[in-house]
Formats: sequence, structure tokens, C-alpha cells
Amino acid sequence: MEKVKALENLGLSEKEAKVYLALLELGQASAYKVAQKSGVKKPTTYVLLDELRKKELVIKMPGDKTQMFIAKSPEEFFNTSKHRILTATEMLPDILSVIKKQNKVRTMYFEGVDGLHQALWHEMKANPGAELVGFYALAENMSKEIYDMTWEWAEDTKKYDISVRGFVPTHNTIIDYRKADKEYNREMRELPYENYSSETSLDVMDDFVRIIDLTADNPQAIIIENERMAKMVKQIFEMMWKLTDKK
Repeated sequence: MEKVKALENLGLSEKEAKVYLALLELGQASAYKVAQKSGVKKPTTYVLLDELRKKELVIKMPGDKTQMFIAKSPEEFFNTSKHRILTATEMLPDILSVIKKQNKVRTMYFEGVDGLHQALWHEMKANPGAELVGFYALAENMSKEIYDMTWEWAEDTKKYDISVRGFVPTHNTIIDYRKADKEYNREMRELPYENYSSETSLDVMDDFVRIIDLTADNPQAIIIENERMAKMVKQIFEMMWKLTDKK
């Protein structure tokens, strides 16, 4: 079944995968033999063999008598699939630019630990060398699992050369973070706890705004993808940054 699943992941249906694998094992065979080997009904096998021929995975052997089929090398199939994925990946920026040109707002909601992980790593690999700016939370009601995740996230921001500038509350729960700021290419400015005591973080990159609630009971995150909104939040941040510059 693992072999069937592998072929399904490359675009074949379950029955197509079974027919193809049966023909690979048989070497050269009639539709009847393939049907027996694969467990797929004979009429369906004829249809699937024709579909596999269109996908250039099966060859029908010439002859006037019993129609015989042979499966092409799976290596060629895998290489072709890999090439298609690479070609599609190269086109991804152009496809995404359609959304950006229209300046549409896309909002994504994440919940739970797994959702938080998705939100934190959003667009990270696609933006090496970028800068995040924002307002970050204290860690007072953060679970150990989420606390550990924030350090894992910091390691990956370092890996992708993403710098962080931001404001944080003055609080004993984030002392360890502050000690590691230089190592992780962070520049943080502390604000008095009595003025800023947030358990929610808000940060922004060039084309998205992210809001994260790190509390242990039910961590949640919202990501808003829109360049104009991101620009506005960054401008607010920069005004605050300038106001807190040391004279």
C-alpha cells in the first residue's frame, strides 16, 4: 500500500496506481492478466490502461491479436513529476503577484499549538534576510511547549538571517530572551510594564501583519496578508521607534 500511496502523491488515482504496479511486476501482459494481478475489474482495467497511456506511463504493443501492454520505467515518471514541480515552483512568484497586484486582503486564522507553529513560520523560508518589526509579549502565561517553540523559531530566524526590531515589556519572564538578543540578531527596546503589559504580540513584514496570543489555554494567531496594511503598521512602528530614540 505504501507504493500505491507514493504514486497517488504524484497524481495517480488508487486504481491507476494498482494497475501500473501490476503491469510493472508482470513485465508485459494483457489487460486480463493485469486485471487479475491488480484486483481491478477487467472493463475498468481497459479504461485505466488507456488513461495511463495518455500519461505516458504505459505502452500498447503493436499486434493484431491480443492487446499487450508494457509499463514504462517508474524512474522516468518520477523525474517527469519532479520536473513539473520545479517548473510550477518557478512560476509561484508570478502566480502570487496576481494577488498582490489586486491588493486583496487575505486573512488566515490559526488555533492550538500546531496552528501557532504554522503562524510563526509563515513566509519565513520565502523571505531570507528580511526584517520583522513589532510589539512583542511577555511570557507570563506561556506553556513550556510554546516557550520551547519560541526558541526554535528564534533559531530559524537566525538560520534565514531574519532580523527583529521591537518593543517588549520590562518583565522577569523575558529576561532570558533579552540575554540572547545579540545572538539572534534582535534589537529590542523595553517599555515600562505599567504602560505596556501585553500577552499578545503584533509584528509585521513587508506584506503581512501577524497577531499572536501566546497564552497556554488556547494559543491563537491571525495573519493578514496585504501590503498596504503592512505598510501602515510599519509606519506606526517607525514613529514609535523614533520617539524612543535615545537623545
